[in-house]
Amino acid sequence: MKSSDVLRVLMAVLLALVPCYAPATAVAGTIFNWTGEADATDPNPNDWENLDNWDNTAAYPGQSSATDEAVINDPVPKALVIQDVQNLVVARLFLGHQHVLQLDEPLEVTTGVTDLGEARFEGNVEIKGDSALEAQWVWVNSKDMDTAIAVNGTASLITTGG
Repeated sequence: MKSSDVLRVLMAVLLALVPCYAPATAVAGTIFNWTGEADATDPNPNDWENLDNWDNTAAYPGQSSATDEAVINDPVPKALVIQDVQNLVVARLFLGHQHVLQLDEPLEVTTGVTDLGEARFEGNVEIKGDSALEAQWVWVNSKDMDTAIAVNGTASLITTGG
């Protein structure tokens, strides 16, 4: 066998193995960005399910797919986000600096796949209310600032990653 043929066979085998070692981080859901633009005269201007608070006005994160991603980043007009949707599941959550996530109902951050389901926090954030945020993984991002996660009231932050 020629050396060029051996090289081709080796390359084909290596390329066939690459998908086996790639991280399984692809999530097929929609990315929703919090805008906080619901009108103050709205009866529930800070609520998670208020479509005016998200850049996708057809749905809110977790409404039609548990693989959705919720990005609550700064700066936006409203720092307070009230999660009061029953049985809400999203694959990823990002809570940015100076935001408050009030949990009136549980929020589960999971994909059902080991090593996925990420809640990420950046800067000073607060989780409050009377329910729990449960995530497979919790990441604290603080490139340019100190990060503090305050948990107040009877709220809880639970991690289930290994």
